[in-house]
Amino acid sequence: MTTITEALNLKKKKYTTAGERKGLKISGFDLGNSPVELLKAIKNNPIKKMVLTTSNLTRVLAHCEFAYICSSLNLTAVSTLLQEKKVNIVAVGGPHGVVEDLGIALALMMKLKGITLPNALIKKMIAHSTAARHLITIGYREDVKFITQVDKYKVVPLYRKGVVTCFYKQG
Repeated sequence: MTTITEALNLKKKKYTTAGERKGLKISGFDLGNSPVELLKAIKNNPIKKMVLTTSNLTRVLAHCEFAYICSSLNLTAVSTLLQEKKVNIVAVGGPHGVVEDLGIALALMMKLKGITLPNALIKKMIAHSTAARHLITIGYREDVKFITQVDKYKVVPLYRKGVVTCFYKQG
């Protein structure tokens, strides 16, 4: 697990720092945990090395040997990669609930069984969750809109030993 102090030490080594606590950008960090903010930053200046620390996900990943990272944004790519594999699906959740993560876990599990949930239902599970409502109240409405998209990307991030890389690119 990367702590705030560890991340700030990596900033001294030219890492871009990204992270949040309770949804809010950490003081002294370059970026929060906003995908909209990250995409804008990348457009202006490519990021070579980045350290990320979050309230929930990075703490769970720290206990994994490796993990494929799935969201609504890459649901089909992940399900394609995982076909015929035995996997554990973990819905991380956090202080504002787990509904959106359970929704994605359900959509992934169903896809692995050959059943596709309607995109409108997946979008509703995310957009109407307590976590989404919290993000909207703290100014991240555009991020909620962004993360409700289904299958925007055809990549699967792989977490292994503290590093996330692009493991698989579909079609």
